Amino acid sequence: MTITERETRFASCGMYCAATVFEPTRERQEGPCIVMAHGLGGIRKLILPRYARAFVDAGYRVLNFDYLYWGDSDGSPRQLASMKKQLEDWASAIAI
Repeated sequence: MTITERETRFASCGMYCAATVFEPTRERQEGPCIVMAHGLGGIRKLILPRYARAFVDAGYRVLNFDYLYWGDSDGSPRQLASMKKQLEDWASAIAI
């Protein structure tokens, strides 16, 4: 299956989280979407794309994102680890 990877971003806490959407290359269809982000200290471009592609092969779309302050997302100081803020990022990602 051919997979399209599209860079995007979404608002969270007044800033923007960077994200990649993985989906089959065909006419867009509504359907289930898996939302993914790394655990503490990881960014979306490490390892997770391999899993995202496998999920697309299984029929899902995937939104893989960086938490605020990490990777390509907004926020300073960089690499700020806040469980509260990460939970807000999850809520924002799921809401889109």
